Amino acid sequence: MGTGWRRIGRGLNGLVGLEPGLRGWNHTAECWELIAREIGERPVAGTLGSPAAFPFQVTLRCRETTVAPRAPMKRIFVVDDNAAIRELVLELVSSFGYAGLGVDDGAELLQLLEESVPDLVVMDVRMPNVDGLEAIRRIRANAGLKNLRVIALTASAMRGDREAGLRSGFDAYLTKPIDPELLQKEIERLLAAP
Repeated sequence: MGTGWRRIGRGLNGLVGLEPGLRGWNHTAECWELIAREIGERPVAGTLGSPAAFPFQVTLRCRETTVAPRAPMKRIFVVDDNAAIRELVLELVSSFGYAGLGVDDGAELLQLLEESVPDLVVMDVRMPNVDGLEAIRRIRANAGLKNLRVIALTASAMRGDREAGLRSGFDAYLTKPIDPELLQKEIERLLAAP
């Protein structure tokens, strides 16, 4: 029996989520998972939640707790041929509380969208193969993707570029260098939109 099991077996009942209980095995699999995590060992036999799963008998009872289910994390595809910028935007997206996936260019994005549709896309305009303007045109032409929110994040900041981008179908048009607060604001605005 490992040191951690001996510690538990001697009656140390102060683990997170556990309190002294009645004699017998009044427990749930979640309680035993907490024990296993706390001591860093897995049960040696049986299954979680069964007395045979642990090499000792101890009197523990789980506290009743209610955990509200977490909403699934929103997914954002970040499309940019510049790996450094793509990684920076992915870090920002993660810091905002979203799951991000990096994509190299518009062609790869269009192929990926056939298999998986994210909640939002942040995309550069100037890229090799299929650029952002062509990618957004194809996205808007696809009935299954017409409601996909897409933000342009580009160095194209000449007069008329923003208007042309919005006319092409982007929901927002942001320019580089990246303003993290503005990016977060636009992501939140678009994800909240019906």
